[in-house]
Amino acid sequence: MHRLYIAHTYSNGERILLSVLLKSGVGAVHRALFDFLFARRSKDWQPASPRPLPAKPRIILSGFIHEALGIGRAGRLTQAAVEAAGFETIGQDLRPLHRGLLTRSPRPLPGGDGAGIWIIHANPPEARIALFQQTYESWRKLYRIGYWAWETSRAPASWAPVAKWFHEIWVPSDHVREALRMAFVEAGCEDQVEKLRVMPHPVPIPPLPLDKGSRRINVLCMFDPGSDFARKNPMGTIDAWLRLFPQATETAHLTVKTLGSAKGLPQYGEMQRKTAGRSDIVVLAETLDEAQTRNLIAASDVVVSLHRGEGFGLVLAEAMAHGRCVIATGWSGNMQFMSPENSIPVPFSLSPANKRYNGPVAQWAEPAGDFAVAALDRLIRDREMRERLGTWARRDLAMLADAWSRAELFGQADD
Repeated sequence: MHRLYIAHTYSNGERILLSVLLKSGVGAVHRALFDFLFARRSKDWQPASPRPLPAKPRIILSGFIHEALGIGRAGRLTQAAVEAAGFETIGQDLRPLHRGLLTRSPRPLPGGDGAGIWIIHANPPEARIALFQQTYESWRKLYRIGYWAWETSRAPASWAPVAKWFHEIWVPSDHVREALRMAFVEAGCEDQVEKLRVMPHPVPIPPLPLDKGSRRINVLCMFDPGSDFARKNPMGTIDAWLRLFPQATETAHLTVKTLGSAKGLPQYGEMQRKTAGRSDIVVLAETLDEAQTRNLIAASDVVVSLHRGEGFGLVLAEAMAHGRCVIATGWSGNMQFMSPENSIPVPFSLSPANKRYNGPVAQWAEPAGDFAVAALDRLIRDREMRERLGTWARRDLAMLADAWSRAELFGQADD
Protein backbone atom coordinates (compact mmCIF):
# COMPACT_ATOMS: atom_id res chain seq x y z
CA MET A 1 0.00 0.00 0.00
CA HIS A 2 1.30 3.44 -0.96
CA ARG A 3 0.50 6.78 0.61
CA LEU A 4 0.52 9.77 -1.72
CA TYR A 5 0.49 13.31 -0.36
CA ILE A 6 -0.42 16.17 -2.61
CA ALA A 7 -0.29 19.81 -1.59
CA HIS A 8 -1.47 22.66 -3.74
CA THR A 9 -1.61 26.42 -3.19
CA TYR A 10 -4.24 28.50 -4.98
CA SER A 11 -3.86 32.12 -6.00
CA ASN A 12 -6.13 33.23 -3.15
CA GLY A 13 -3.81 31.62 -0.63
CA GLU A 14 -6.08 28.65 0.08
CA ARG A 15 -4.15 25.45 0.68
CA ILE A 16 -5.52 21.97 0.22
CA LEU A 17 -3.88 18.87 1.58
CA LEU A 18 -5.09 15.60 0.10
CA SER A 19 -3.97 12.23 1.42
CA VAL A 20 -4.88 9.31 -0.80
CA LEU A 21 -4.34 5.66 0.09
CA LEU A 22 -3.41 3.65 -2.96
CA LYS A 23 -2.93 0.04 -3.82
CA SER A 24 -2.21 0.66 -7.51
CA GLY A 25 -2.91 3.08 -10.33
CA VAL A 26 -0.86 6.05 -9.15
CA GLY A 27 -0.98 7.59 -12.65
CA ALA A 28 -4.79 7.43 -12.75
CA VAL A 29 -5.02 9.08 -9.34
CA HIS A 30 -2.66 11.86 -10.45
CA ARG A 31 -4.82 12.49 -13.49
CA ALA A 32 -7.99 12.54 -11.40
CA LEU A 33 -6.45 14.99 -8.95
CA PHE A 34 -5.26 17.23 -11.75
CA ASP A 35 -8.74 17.19 -13.30
CA PHE A 36 -10.16 18.23 -9.93
CA LEU A 37 -7.66 21.03 -9.44
CA PHE A 38 -7.97 22.24 -13.04
CA ALA A 39 -11.76 22.44 -12.78
CA ARG A 40 -11.48 24.37 -9.53
CA ARG A 41 -9.00 26.90 -10.85
CA SER A 42 -10.49 27.36 -14.33
CA LYS A 43 -13.96 28.20 -13.01
CA ASP A 44 -12.79 31.82 -12.76
CA TRP A 45 -11.36 31.96 -16.30
CA GLN A 46 -13.24 33.66 -19.10
CA PRO A 47 -13.55 31.71 -22.37
CA ALA A 48 -11.82 33.22 -25.38
CA SER A 49 -14.25 35.54 -27.12
CA PRO A 50 -14.00 36.71 -30.75
CA ARG A 51 -11.76 39.73 -31.12
CA PRO A 52 -9.21 41.09 -33.60
CA LEU A 53 -5.59 40.13 -33.45
CA PRO A 54 -3.31 42.69 -31.79
CA ALA A 55 -1.37 45.02 -34.06
CA LYS A 56 2.35 44.22 -34.37
CA PRO A 57 2.13 41.44 -31.81
CA ARG A 58 4.92 39.75 -29.93
CA ILE A 59 4.58 35.96 -30.11
CA ILE A 60 5.04 33.61 -27.17
CA LEU A 61 5.42 30.02 -28.37
CA SER A 62 5.16 27.26 -25.80
CA GLY A 63 6.00 23.71 -26.81
CA PHE A 64 8.39 20.82 -26.35
CA ILE A 65 10.93 22.80 -28.29
CA HIS A 66 14.06 21.18 -26.82
CA GLU A 67 13.07 17.58 -27.53
CA ALA A 68 13.90 15.20 -30.36
CA LEU A 69 10.29 14.06 -30.63
CA GLY A 70 8.27 14.94 -33.70
CA ILE A 71 6.18 17.35 -31.65
CA GLY A 72 9.39 19.11 -30.63
CA ARG A 73 10.57 19.38 -34.23
CA ALA A 74 7.16 20.70 -35.28
CA GLY A 75 7.23 23.34 -32.57
CA ARG A 76 10.66 24.53 -33.68
CA LEU A 77 9.48 24.72 -37.28
CA THR A 78 6.54 26.87 -36.22
CA GLN A 79 8.77 29.22 -34.24
CA ALA A 80 11.23 29.52 -37.15
CA ALA A 81 8.42 30.23 -39.63
CA VAL A 82 6.88 32.91 -37.40
CA GLU A 83 10.28 34.57 -37.00
CA ALA A 84 10.94 34.34 -40.74
CA ALA A 85 7.68 36.24 -41.27
CA GLY A 86 9.15 39.08 -39.23
CA PHE A 87 7.63 38.58 -35.79
CA GLU A 88 9.49 38.65 -32.50
CA THR A 89 9.09 35.41 -30.57
CA ILE A 90 9.71 34.15 -27.06
CA GLY A 91 10.12 30.37 -26.82
CA GLN A 92 9.03 28.46 -23.73
CA ASP A 93 9.77 24.78 -23.08
CA LEU A 94 6.69 23.05 -21.66
CA ARG A 95 8.48 20.08 -20.15
CA PRO A 96 9.51 21.86 -16.91
CA LEU A 97 5.84 22.70 -16.27
CA HIS A 98 5.13 18.99 -15.83
CA ARG A 99 7.38 18.87 -12.80
CA GLY A 100 5.63 19.82 -9.58
CA LEU A 101 2.30 19.76 -11.38
CA LEU A 102 0.28 19.13 -8.23
CA THR A 103 2.49 20.91 -5.74
CA ARG A 104 3.64 24.26 -7.08
CA SER A 105 1.69 27.49 -7.36
CA PRO A 106 1.15 29.08 -10.79
CA ARG A 107 3.82 31.46 -12.02
CA PRO A 108 3.56 34.32 -14.53
CA LEU A 109 3.87 33.39 -18.18
CA PRO A 110 7.20 34.70 -19.51
CA GLY A 111 6.46 37.65 -21.77
CA GLY A 112 2.79 37.84 -20.78
CA ASP A 113 0.86 40.85 -19.49
CA GLY A 114 0.79 42.48 -22.91
CA ALA A 115 -1.02 42.69 -26.21
CA GLY A 116 0.53 39.63 -27.77
CA ILE A 117 -0.22 36.16 -29.10
CA TRP A 118 0.33 32.95 -27.19
CA ILE A 119 0.73 29.80 -29.29
CA ILE A 120 0.62 26.58 -27.27
CA HIS A 121 2.08 23.95 -29.58
CA ALA A 122 0.72 20.94 -27.72
CA ASN A 123 -2.42 18.84 -27.60
CA PRO A 124 -5.18 19.54 -25.05
CA PRO A 125 -3.82 17.39 -22.20
CA GLU A 126 -0.51 19.29 -22.27
CA ALA A 127 -2.18 22.61 -23.17
CA ARG A 128 -4.25 22.37 -19.99
CA ILE A 129 -1.03 22.04 -18.02
CA ALA A 130 0.36 25.15 -19.70
CA LEU A 131 -2.76 27.14 -18.79
CA PHE A 132 -2.88 25.71 -15.27
CA GLN A 133 0.75 26.28 -14.33
CA GLN A 134 0.81 29.98 -15.23
CA THR A 135 -1.20 32.75 -13.63
CA TYR A 136 -4.42 33.66 -15.37
CA GLU A 137 -3.60 37.35 -15.00
CA SER A 138 -0.42 36.90 -17.04
CA TRP A 139 -2.18 35.37 -20.06
CA ARG A 140 -5.84 36.39 -19.99
CA LYS A 141 -5.29 39.39 -22.31
CA LEU A 142 -3.28 37.40 -24.86
CA TYR A 143 -4.74 36.16 -28.13
CA ARG A 144 -4.43 32.40 -27.68
CA ILE A 145 -3.78 29.82 -30.39
CA GLY A 146 -3.59 26.07 -29.83
CA TYR A 147 -1.77 23.79 -32.28
CA TRP A 148 -3.28 20.30 -32.09
CA ALA A 149 -2.81 17.06 -34.00
CA TRP A 150 -4.52 13.67 -34.08
CA GLU A 151 -3.86 10.58 -36.15
CA THR A 152 -7.04 8.50 -36.43
CA SER A 153 -10.47 9.35 -37.79
CA ARG A 154 -11.87 10.92 -34.62
CA ALA A 155 -10.15 12.78 -31.81
CA PRO A 156 -11.24 12.21 -28.19
CA ALA A 157 -14.42 14.07 -27.23
CA SER A 158 -12.66 15.03 -23.98
CA TRP A 159 -10.50 17.45 -25.99
CA ALA A 160 -13.45 19.58 -27.05
CA PRO A 161 -14.03 21.55 -23.80
CA VAL A 162 -10.41 22.78 -23.91
CA ALA A 163 -11.14 24.66 -27.15
CA LYS A 164 -13.09 27.37 -25.31
CA TRP A 165 -9.87 28.81 -23.86
CA PHE A 166 -8.46 29.48 -27.37
CA HIS A 167 -9.28 32.05 -30.04
CA GLU A 168 -7.94 29.78 -32.80
CA ILE A 169 -6.92 26.15 -33.06
CA TRP A 170 -4.37 25.35 -35.75
CA VAL A 171 -4.07 21.86 -37.18
CA PRO A 172 -1.50 20.49 -39.66
CA SER A 173 -3.93 18.85 -42.09
CA ASP A 174 -7.51 18.55 -43.27
CA HIS A 175 -7.48 15.08 -41.74
CA VAL A 176 -6.90 16.49 -38.27
CA ARG A 177 -9.51 19.19 -38.80
CA GLU A 178 -12.13 16.56 -39.58
CA ALA A 179 -11.08 14.39 -36.62
CA LEU A 180 -11.47 17.39 -34.30
CA ARG A 181 -14.73 18.50 -35.91
CA MET A 182 -16.22 15.10 -35.20
CA ALA A 183 -14.98 15.23 -31.60
CA PHE A 184 -16.47 18.70 -31.10
CA VAL A 185 -19.82 17.60 -32.49
CA GLU A 186 -19.80 14.48 -30.31
CA ALA A 187 -19.15 16.63 -27.23
CA GLY A 188 -21.84 19.17 -28.09
CA CYS A 189 -19.25 21.89 -28.83
CA GLU A 190 -20.22 22.65 -32.43
CA ASP A 191 -19.68 26.36 -31.74
CA GLN A 192 -15.93 25.70 -31.46
CA VAL A 193 -15.57 24.20 -34.96
CA GLU A 194 -15.15 27.61 -36.59
CA LYS A 195 -11.89 28.07 -34.65
CA LEU A 196 -10.20 25.26 -36.58
CA ARG A 197 -7.62 26.43 -39.14
CA VAL A 198 -5.40 24.21 -41.30
CA MET A 199 -1.74 25.26 -41.00
CA PRO A 200 0.53 22.58 -42.54
CA HIS A 201 3.92 22.32 -40.89
CA PRO A 202 6.30 24.78 -42.61
CA VAL A 203 8.88 22.27 -43.83
CA PRO A 204 11.94 24.06 -45.28
CA ILE A 205 13.21 23.12 -48.72
CA PRO A 206 16.95 22.39 -48.43
CA PRO A 207 19.45 22.39 -51.30
CA LEU A 208 19.42 19.20 -53.32
CA PRO A 209 21.96 16.65 -52.05
CA LEU A 210 24.79 15.75 -54.39
CA ASP A 211 24.21 12.82 -56.71
CA LYS A 212 25.66 9.79 -54.99
CA GLY A 213 26.29 7.88 -58.19
CA SER A 214 25.47 4.23 -58.73
CA ARG A 215 25.97 2.77 -55.26
CA ARG A 216 23.27 0.66 -53.63
CA ILE A 217 19.80 2.08 -52.95
CA ASN A 218 19.24 3.24 -49.37
CA VAL A 219 15.74 2.81 -47.97
CA LEU A 220 14.74 4.45 -44.69
CA CYS A 221 11.91 3.79 -42.24
CA MET A 222 12.00 6.26 -39.32
CA PHE A 223 9.62 6.56 -36.38
CA ASP A 224 9.20 7.64 -32.75
CA PRO A 225 8.59 4.65 -30.45
CA GLY A 226 6.53 6.81 -28.10
CA SER A 227 4.00 7.32 -30.88
CA ASP A 228 2.93 3.66 -30.66
CA PHE A 229 4.50 0.78 -32.57
CA ALA A 230 1.09 -0.38 -33.76
CA ARG A 231 0.27 2.97 -35.35
CA LYS A 232 3.71 3.60 -36.85
CA ASN A 233 3.86 -0.03 -37.98
CA PRO A 234 7.61 -0.38 -38.71
CA MET A 235 7.13 -4.13 -38.78
CA GLY A 236 5.02 -3.65 -41.90
CA THR A 237 8.05 -2.19 -43.68
CA ILE A 238 10.31 -4.97 -42.42
CA ASP A 239 7.82 -7.62 -43.58
CA ALA A 240 7.59 -6.00 -47.03
CA TRP A 241 11.38 -5.98 -47.31
CA LEU A 242 11.69 -9.63 -46.31
CA ARG A 243 9.05 -10.59 -48.84
CA LEU A 244 10.86 -8.66 -51.57
CA PHE A 245 14.28 -9.99 -50.55
CA PRO A 246 13.96 -13.42 -48.90
CA GLN A 247 17.77 -13.48 -48.83
CA ALA A 248 20.10 -10.58 -48.09
CA THR A 249 20.70 -8.39 -51.12
CA GLU A 250 23.60 -6.22 -52.19
CA THR A 251 21.33 -4.08 -54.39
CA ALA A 252 19.63 -2.19 -51.58
CA HIS A 253 19.87 -1.52 -47.85
CA LEU A 254 17.12 -0.88 -45.29
CA THR A 255 17.62 1.26 -42.18
CA VAL A 256 14.87 1.15 -39.55
CA LYS A 257 15.60 4.20 -37.40
CA THR A 258 13.99 4.98 -34.06
CA LEU A 259 14.94 6.86 -30.89
CA GLY A 260 17.23 5.58 -28.15
CA SER A 261 14.21 5.25 -25.86
CA ALA A 262 13.09 2.21 -27.90
CA LYS A 263 15.84 0.05 -26.43
CA GLY A 264 14.42 -2.46 -24.00
CA LEU A 265 10.90 -2.31 -25.42
CA PRO A 266 9.55 -5.72 -26.46
CA GLN A 267 8.61 -4.46 -29.94
CA TYR A 268 12.18 -3.32 -30.51
CA GLY A 269 13.42 -6.74 -29.52
CA GLU A 270 10.97 -8.29 -31.96
CA MET A 271 12.36 -6.16 -34.81
CA GLN A 272 15.91 -7.18 -33.90
CA ARG A 273 14.99 -10.86 -33.85
CA LYS A 274 13.19 -10.65 -37.17
CA THR A 275 16.14 -8.99 -38.91
CA ALA A 276 18.91 -10.98 -37.21
CA GLY A 277 21.60 -12.14 -39.59
CA ARG A 278 20.54 -9.79 -42.37
CA SER A 279 23.48 -7.74 -43.65
CA ASP A 280 21.08 -5.61 -45.71
CA ILE A 281 19.01 -4.42 -42.71
CA VAL A 282 20.03 -2.23 -39.77
CA VAL A 283 17.71 -1.54 -36.84
CA LEU A 284 19.06 1.61 -35.22
CA ALA A 285 17.86 3.01 -31.88
CA GLU A 286 19.71 6.29 -31.47
CA THR A 287 18.56 9.83 -30.74
CA LEU A 288 20.07 12.15 -33.34
CA ASP A 289 20.17 15.93 -33.44
CA GLU A 290 18.41 17.79 -36.26
CA ALA A 291 21.49 18.04 -38.46
CA GLN A 292 22.14 14.31 -38.15
CA THR A 293 18.50 13.55 -38.91
CA ARG A 294 18.58 15.73 -42.02
CA ASN A 295 21.76 13.98 -43.18
CA LEU A 296 20.16 10.58 -42.67
CA ILE A 297 17.14 11.57 -44.76
CA ALA A 298 19.32 13.17 -47.44
CA ALA A 299 21.42 9.99 -47.69
CA SER A 300 18.34 7.89 -48.43
CA ASP A 301 16.80 7.22 -51.82
CA VAL A 302 13.41 6.02 -50.64
CA VAL A 303 11.51 6.60 -47.40
CA VAL A 304 8.80 4.11 -46.44
CA SER A 305 6.00 4.46 -43.88
CA LEU A 306 3.28 1.81 -43.78
CA HIS A 307 1.64 3.63 -40.89
CA ARG A 308 -1.95 3.25 -39.76
CA GLY A 309 -2.49 6.96 -39.26
CA GLU A 310 -0.62 10.29 -39.19
CA GLY A 311 -1.63 13.77 -38.11
CA PHE A 312 0.76 15.11 -40.74
CA GLY A 313 3.75 12.84 -41.35
CA LEU A 314 6.67 15.16 -40.73
CA VAL A 315 9.37 12.65 -41.66
CA LEU A 316 7.64 12.02 -44.99
CA ALA A 317 7.32 15.74 -45.70
CA GLU A 318 10.97 16.36 -44.87
CA ALA A 319 12.02 13.47 -47.11
CA MET A 320 10.00 14.90 -50.00
CA ALA A 321 11.48 18.36 -49.36
CA HIS A 322 14.89 16.71 -49.89
CA GLY A 323 13.66 15.33 -53.22
CA ARG A 324 13.42 11.79 -51.86
CA CYS A 325 10.82 9.25 -52.99
CA VAL A 326 8.15 8.32 -50.47
CA ILE A 327 6.03 5.18 -50.22
CA ALA A 328 3.39 5.61 -47.53
CA THR A 329 -0.11 4.58 -46.57
CA GLY A 330 -2.44 6.73 -48.65
CA TRP A 331 -4.60 7.89 -45.75
CA SER A 332 -4.62 10.54 -43.03
CA GLY A 333 -2.53 13.67 -42.60
CA ASN A 334 0.23 12.82 -45.09
CA MET A 335 -2.30 13.13 -47.90
CA GLN A 336 -2.14 16.88 -47.27
CA PHE A 337 1.02 16.84 -49.39
CA MET A 338 1.21 13.38 -51.00
CA SER A 339 -0.35 12.50 -54.35
CA PRO A 340 0.22 9.87 -57.08
CA GLU A 341 2.19 12.53 -58.98
CA ASN A 342 4.79 13.18 -56.25
CA SER A 343 4.93 9.90 -54.29
CA ILE A 344 3.42 6.42 -54.05
CA PRO A 345 0.35 6.30 -51.78
CA VAL A 346 -0.37 2.72 -50.68
CA PRO A 347 -4.01 1.53 -50.88
CA PHE A 348 -5.62 0.65 -47.57
CA SER A 349 -8.70 -0.58 -45.78
CA LEU A 350 -10.08 0.93 -42.57
CA SER A 351 -10.45 -0.90 -39.27
CA PRO A 352 -11.07 0.11 -35.64
CA ALA A 353 -8.08 1.81 -34.04
CA ASN A 354 -6.65 0.63 -30.75
CA LYS A 355 -7.81 2.12 -27.45
CA ARG A 356 -4.90 4.55 -27.23
CA TYR A 357 -6.08 6.22 -30.44
CA ASN A 358 -9.77 6.40 -29.51
CA GLY A 359 -10.76 3.03 -30.89
CA PRO A 360 -13.14 1.45 -31.56
CA VAL A 361 -14.99 4.75 -32.12
CA ALA A 362 -12.13 5.92 -34.34
CA GLN A 363 -10.70 4.10 -37.35
CA TRP A 364 -7.24 3.79 -38.80
CA ALA A 365 -5.77 2.28 -41.96
CA GLU A 366 -4.45 -1.16 -42.80
CA PRO A 367 -2.02 -0.69 -45.73
CA ALA A 368 -2.02 -3.20 -48.58
CA GLY A 369 1.18 -5.22 -48.15
CA ASP A 370 1.25 -6.65 -51.69
CA PHE A 371 1.09 -3.19 -53.22
CA ALA A 372 3.84 -1.93 -50.89
CA VAL A 373 6.16 -4.78 -51.91
CA ALA A 374 5.60 -4.10 -55.61
CA ALA A 375 6.08 -0.34 -55.17
CA LEU A 376 9.31 -0.83 -53.25
CA ASP A 377 10.60 -3.20 -55.91
CA ARG A 378 9.82 -0.73 -58.69
CA LEU A 379 11.45 2.26 -56.97
CA ILE A 380 14.60 0.31 -56.18
CA ARG A 381 14.90 -0.71 -59.83
CA ASP A 382 13.77 2.49 -61.56
CA ARG A 383 16.09 5.47 -61.11
CA GLU A 384 14.15 7.60 -63.59
CA MET A 385 10.97 7.16 -61.55
CA ARG A 386 12.78 8.10 -58.34
CA GLU A 387 14.09 11.29 -59.93
CA ARG A 388 10.71 12.24 -61.37
CA LEU A 389 8.85 11.74 -58.11
CA GLY A 390 11.55 13.56 -56.16
CA THR A 391 11.33 16.61 -58.43
CA TRP A 392 7.56 16.86 -58.08
CA ALA A 393 7.80 16.24 -54.34
CA ARG A 394 10.08 19.25 -53.77
CA ARG A 395 7.83 21.47 -55.85
CA ASP A 396 4.68 20.50 -53.98
CA LEU A 397 6.28 20.74 -50.53
CA ALA A 398 7.38 24.30 -51.26
CA MET A 399 3.71 25.32 -51.53
CA LEU A 400 3.09 24.42 -47.88
CA ALA A 401 4.91 27.61 -46.90
CA ASP A 402 2.17 29.77 -48.44
CA ALA A 403 0.13 29.69 -45.22
CA TRP A 404 3.07 31.08 -43.25
CA SER A 405 3.53 34.43 -44.96
CA ARG A 406 3.27 37.54 -42.80
CA ALA A 407 -0.10 38.47 -44.30
CA GLU A 408 -1.59 34.99 -43.93
CA LEU A 409 -0.34 34.33 -40.40
CA PHE A 410 -1.86 37.18 -38.44
CA GLY A 411 -3.25 39.49 -41.09
CA GLN A 412 -0.21 41.76 -40.94
CA ALA A 413 0.91 43.65 -44.02
CA ASP A 414 4.57 43.54 -44.98
CA ASP A 415 6.56 46.48 -43.58
